[in-house]
Amino acid sequence: MNLNMKRCKLILILVLLYQISFGQYKSTFGESTTKWNLILFGACDAITTTPVSVIGDSVFNGHNYKIIDRFSLFDESTGFLREDTITGKVWFYNKTINKEILVMDLSLNKTDSFKIYSSTLDSSFIYVDSVFFVEGIKHIRFKESYIHICAPDETFEFIEGTGSNAGLFYNSEWVANSLNFYLLCHEKDGIKVYGNKLYNDSCFVVETGIESKSILNNELNIFPNPTKGIVTIKFQNTKCDNFNLLLFNSKAQITHSISSNSNEFEFSLNERNTHINFFILKTNNRVYNTGKIIKL
Repeated sequence: MNLNMKRCKLILILVLLYQISFGQYKSTFGESTTKWNLILFGACDAITTTPVSVIGDSVFNGHNYKIIDRFSLFDESTGFLREDTITGKVWFYNKTINKEILVMDLSLNKTDSFKIYSSTLDSSFIYVDSVFFVEGIKHIRFKESYIHICAPDETFEFIEGTGSNAGLFYNSEWVANSLNFYLLCHEKDGIKVYGNKLYNDSCFVVETGIESKSILNNELNIFPNPTKGIVTIKFQNTKCDNFNLLLFNSKAQITHSISSNSNEFEFSLNERNTHINFFILKTNNRVYNTGKIIKL
């Protein structure tokens, strides 16, 4: 009896060791740094890139979470992610709505269902079309479920070690079988581990004309553009709302932030080495306009 118990214990230990060594999925997070470059809202003539990073760790509700610095183009709130690498599941917790939502499940098989949410948190189900591997990385692709930024669309799928091709912050944004979130690239510990298909693997995309209209159809005037240094941006602000202007370089790094309750910004690019500068103009936690400024 004792010998049989020892054998059972040994078998159990070996099974556990096997699961630990070989049964785990790749982690979504790097050991020291994790960053996603995302299109958090997209339309054909108004696309901007937002870098989202892990900035720390937190424990609440009995779970360990990674703190995310930003997960919405329209909201500066932090978010929280946790994962289980044994089951391949990732959950996103939004403190604003006090709800944890499953955003990836790599244990799904063909024809299995997955619950997804609209902005009003109404739920519906999407169904697995196929499960496949690319260079040893597991992918789960869904039927009639699309990322729609601008044609051509891309079919929504989970990607081991990354999340999904819409990122991990898409849930609650499901509208008419599509999402307008899109993952451009994913870096772990400074190494790029995922690149996109729709934008030729570019990690930073801004698509607005120099005299562009924004996703909210708000016009502004930039002059001179191109510029040798001094730039003025004028816009409508009849209510004297507070506006915030964020400037980015080609690596999606914020290089300058300006606030004003007037109807214009004037600033200098003389000390900046970048020839192409991207900007986001925001008010009341919403995007008023996006675009680019060329420095000669």
